[in-house]
Amino acid sequence: MTNSAIALFEGEDVRLIPNAEGALTTPSLVAITETGDILVGTPAKRQAITNPDYTIRSAKLKLGTDWSITRGTVRLTAEDVAEHILRRLREDVEAYVGRPLGAAMLTVPANFGLDQRAALVEAADRAGIRAWRVINEPTAAAMTDGLGQDADNALTVLIFDLGGGTLDVSLIEVSDGVVEVKATSGENRLGGDDWDRRIVQHLLRRVWDRYRTDLAENAEAMQRLQAAAETAKIELSSARTTTITLPYLTTSEGAPVHVEETLTRREFESMTRDLLERCRGPVERALRDAGIRQSDLDQVILTGGATRMPAIGALMSTITDGRQPYRGLIPEGIVTGAALQSGVLAGGHKDTFLLDVCSASLGLETSDGRMAKVIERNTTIPAKGGKVCVTNARHQTTLVVHILEGERERASDNRSLAVLELTGLPRHPEGTPLAEVTFDIDANGILHVEAKELRGADSAAAFTGRSCSTTVNRSTTADATALVRSPRWQSLRALLPGVQPAPVQPPGS
Repeated sequence: MTNSAIALFEGEDVRLIPNAEGALTTPSLVAITETGDILVGTPAKRQAITNPDYTIRSAKLKLGTDWSITRGTVRLTAEDVAEHILRRLREDVEAYVGRPLGAAMLTVPANFGLDQRAALVEAADRAGIRAWRVINEPTAAAMTDGLGQDADNALTVLIFDLGGGTLDVSLIEVSDGVVEVKATSGENRLGGDDWDRRIVQHLLRRVWDRYRTDLAENAEAMQRLQAAAETAKIELSSARTTTITLPYLTTSEGAPVHVEETLTRREFESMTRDLLERCRGPVERALRDAGIRQSDLDQVILTGGATRMPAIGALMSTITDGRQPYRGLIPEGIVTGAALQSGVLAGGHKDTFLLDVCSASLGLETSDGRMAKVIERNTTIPAKGGKVCVTNARHQTTLVVHILEGERERASDNRSLAVLELTGLPRHPEGTPLAEVTFDIDANGILHVEAKELRGADSAAAFTGRSCSTTVNRSTTADATALVRSPRWQSLRALLPGVQPAPVQPPGS
């Protein structure tokens, strides 16, 4: 989240809303000052060099984790940081239009986990914004592109979105006013910032070679190096060489330390070749998941500031059999697409329908340590599915449901989302279908899970009607992760169920 923006759908048009400084984007930065004040956006960016330790960037990547930062009496979690940014956006739009903001579409990286989506919705609610729907960023970009297409011309579009901190890839079909996501993929730890860091590392080595001075622990110098690296990366998108000049970074043995380096595009591409290759995997995976060949693509769209690097365009052309990517999508294409989708849901634009997907498979752990998938990756949402759980031990009265997210066969290789304990069940022989677990993922990608006792055909009198449920969020994920790592988990594993092949209740239920 390098920058944030907000737009309104009015009539048939989208209007981008400027912030208090008159800009259409707000830096996604939050800072804690020495006096305990909290700065958001441009004010936070202005003081970032002098207050680097307490200026928070890329907070969205920390959503759903236990990350926090404390200065004096002020403590901020990732959700707190997101709340401050979203509140600032809400205040800007309300000041501009002169009325309250009722609800909003929120966009997230396509590869965001369920707990991260839930954390963002919670932050929005605390900021006074009702999350109307959460959609994937490449899908929002497709709305911007798709609404302008001829309804009679079906298109298969690959959208490659490389921002400051994340990479998202989506395969989308646009036809007869329907924007349907066929597959999505990405990396939540790969973005333009990684290319910047390679330049910073290069400059740190040059300073060491010349001055025998290590600047890595000098916060102010590192801030200047990072800002210069970003500028150099941008310049190398249009020029073959750039000069990085940073006078008086620090002193060494009483003498000033300066940086004056010429960096060529060839050198830059050489030092970042492995990062470029990491972009290949998500593209190939999305094509494979969608069952689409490169030759079937009608259009390749690049969006996100980091895609301006020429090497990205060359890579995409290579992957897609020489197809030249399209860079004409406006920089604000994602927020514009989100506003267009809000118009669709409000009935203001009736000619377009959006079908999004879940980005990862969802399932539960079975008694043999495997993951039984309930909702497959790239299933259109909202979606619902279930499994009938079978007792693993004789006279078992408790079923433990370990909810997972991921693609690996072994449960331990996937991500824990929540643990449910369905207790007080009647005693049954081993192998009895005793409960049904239902997964319900809504249009926002929020997962609701219910475990409910089944009424057995041979023991109607023993039926108790027990059930338990949860909604996956940061808290359930943290609790599940801690439980799975604790000694208690070894005893609970004996209560994990087997599953039947299909979510079908037995007769008499």
